[in-house]
Amino acid sequence: MKTSAEDKDRVRHVSDSVMLRVVAYYQGRDPEKLQWAYYLLGRVYRDMDDPLEASKAFRRALKAFPESPRHDLLGRIYEQLFYLYSYQNAFPEALEMVNNSYQHYKIHNDSVGVAYALRNRARLYEKMGNLDSMEISYRDAARMAFSAGDSVMGYSSWRELAAMYVRYQRFDDSERLLAQLPEASKQHNGITLKNIADIYRYRQQPDSAYHYYQQASKAEYNNNIYLKREIYQALADLDSVLGGHSSFRYERLASHCMDSIRKLELAESVRDLDQQQDKIEKQDLELENAWNWVFICELIICLLFLVEILSVCWKYIRKLLKSKVHIQRQWNHDRRTLANVQIQLADVRQQLLQSEQMYKELKQTMQTQIAEWEEKERRFQESIREKEEQIAQLRPLKKTVLDKEAQINKLQQSLERDQQALAQSQEEIQKLQDLAAQAEANHQKVMQALQQKEKELEAYSNLIQQSEEEKEKRQAELQNADIVAFFRQSPSHKELTPAKWDALKQAIEQASPHFTARLLDRHSSLTPQELHVCYLRKVGVSPKKIADLLVCSRQNITMIRTRLYEKLCKQKGTAKDFDAFIADF
Repeated sequence: MKTSAEDKDRVRHVSDSVMLRVVAYYQGRDPEKLQWAYYLLGRVYRDMDDPLEASKAFRRALKAFPESPRHDLLGRIYEQLFYLYSYQNAFPEALEMVNNSYQHYKIHNDSVGVAYALRNRARLYEKMGNLDSMEISYRDAARMAFSAGDSVMGYSSWRELAAMYVRYQRFDDSERLLAQLPEASKQHNGITLKNIADIYRYRQQPDSAYHYYQQASKAEYNNNIYLKREIYQALADLDSVLGGHSSFRYERLASHCMDSIRKLELAESVRDLDQQQDKIEKQDLELENAWNWVFICELIICLLFLVEILSVCWKYIRKLLKSKVHIQRQWNHDRRTLANVQIQLADVRQQLLQSEQMYKELKQTMQTQIAEWEEKERRFQESIREKEEQIAQLRPLKKTVLDKEAQINKLQQSLERDQQALAQSQEEIQKLQDLAAQAEANHQKVMQALQQKEKELEAYSNLIQQSEEEKEKRQAELQNADIVAFFRQSPSHKELTPAKWDALKQAIEQASPHFTARLLDRHSSLTPQELHVCYLRKVGVSPKKIADLLVCSRQNITMIRTRLYEKLCKQKGTAKDFDAFIADF
């Protein structure tokens, strides 16, 4: 409890004896308390300036309780590991630790812890030279701190970002950020006052710069010996420019600060030398007891060698599988294109079948109507013959002629009406025959269109086959090109001359004509680095080798690929989406 309280109150530890007994007590009893004990032991070793033992303690804390529900403690452990790796300039390991710390703080809903993790990530990005990510992380840290009600942490993040802007000569951005800070925090913070003075000095306003440098030298929060030296040196330079008489005094103060810095560095060197001497003595003791483990080590080396061989085989198999996946993806794309053409052909055939069905129905309807009109005509003819027979029977009857004349007139009028109806029926039959002829002509046109579509489909299929053969040939030539082999051999950065990049670009243009022009048509402001990433992924160079060739981290290459997919495709996506897009482009 005492060590925990001292850690919370920032009291520097000077001995590990107490915590070693606590760790020994909880061994095999309570994994949760053992994890907390290992964490405090690591904090003790950090205060004792023993980063190696501190790292071991924090690692043992993670292993003591792997399923620990205390995400707040896990966030602290990963945060401490981040500090250790960051001080040793082990940037990939430090980035992994700060990301783990961020995730555990986020699961625990610790907004302040998340803000600290984001600020640590921003500091790491500044060391790695990733300025865009640094700026985003600082702003996210300030936003998270303000939302959690920790204004001190929020303003601290803004001050650090403003200092970074000044360091990289972005004075306007620094001034806009400093304007958002409360005046009270500016008056007592030496770093902020020095940033304001640097801005005035950049804008050729020496009087204002001199005033703020003096305030910075007298500020309450100004305990950094390096900061004091820079302030005194700037005051000495400005005093000589303004014609003052304090230049020598400020030069002497800067010299005193430099002497203190040398003493600190000397003390640090002596302390490092003592630590190295202690390590050498421990190694000598361990070496005396190491001969009993020689045989075991030889077995381990053999196993490691076997594992390495299996790893090489597995990498080769993965490479073959990736090639198979790429070929399968291209085949699926061609199969989908052919399926679309077949669907279009099926639609045309369906339309033809519908037209034929309509033609048959129309023809059957016309045949039925023609049969009905022919039946009517036959009936009319029979009626006419019956009436004529009746007239013939009436003619010999002289006695009844007068009586039958009226009846004959009526029959003649009925006959005339029937003849008119017959004429109308013949006109309708003619119209139906015209419709049948028109339907026959439409049927012929549809058959001709179908034949034309089948010819076009056959020509398109041949064109696709020729295009695929030519594409495979060009891709094979590209993969076997000398310049591609040169880039796959991971040359040094100095060997990557503009002529090499032009040769790679020409090889890609031969395999994929107008490749660069088509990329620039999608987004005209691609940088040379982004174009180089596109070239290298087009010829199959892995992201890890790209990071080595372009002298940046693998995470930075992943971010560039993600940003390129968003620029070229106008939508969000991942680095793998970009790889698939550039391979098929």
